[in-house]
Amino acid sequence: MSGPLGAVDLPGITEPFQDATLTSPVAGTVGRHFFVEGDFVEAGKVILELDKRLEELEVVRREVVLDNTSNILQRTEQLAATSKAVAAEELDKHRAERRIAQAELDVAREQLLRRQIVAPFAGVVADLFGLDRGEGSQPQTPLARLVDTRRCWIVVNLDARLALSTHPGDSVEIQLQTSTGPQLVPGEIKFVSPVADPASGLVKVKALFDNSTVRIAAGAAALLRLAEPR
Repeated sequence: MSGPLGAVDLPGITEPFQDATLTSPVAGTVGRHFFVEGDFVEAGKVILELDKRLEELEVVRREVVLDNTSNILQRTEQLAATSKAVAAEELDKHRAERRIAQAELDVAREQLLRRQIVAPFAGVVADLFGLDRGEGSQPQTPLARLVDTRRCWIVVNLDARLALSTHPGDSVEIQLQTSTGPQLVPGEIKFVSPVADPASGLVKVKALFDNSTVRIAAGAAALLRLAEPR
């Protein structure tokens, strides 16, 4: 597609800078949503959690076991330090039991954490997949989609001639369709595929641009403006 003199406009599709569909590795029942669709979530915040009462009780039980084995080990070590009434094998046994109790507590805490869906990056909750409180989910069932559209990619496919003259770090312009009409924003080439599609011979190129002001919906069509190679 022809652009201004000495430039060519190439059609492409915009994508969120980050886009993750979050799942749980365990089966469970949806217990609570902390955010709704459209909410902005900071990285590390819990978006939703599965019912976790049994896992919480297991953590408490394992804490009691660890406390008990720790106390037994402490008393045994104190006795061993003041007398020869404790065999080395008995002392080793209590130390091993404490290490096992600690490991079992760590496992129980990890199982509890797996009931939570945590935001891996800051972004907007785009989809909760219609799962309400009390509904069941299987392992790897999509539970939340999180997107960061403050920056976006434009993905285009170039012919080999243009691809050879395009490099990561190159400054480009991107034409976006906004509510007030076409708008040009600056961008930067971040990726030029080292391989061409065998069917079309085209090369995938990705450029990154700031979308915090324009705020187009990721997935919309756009144009990438490149200088014509000489």
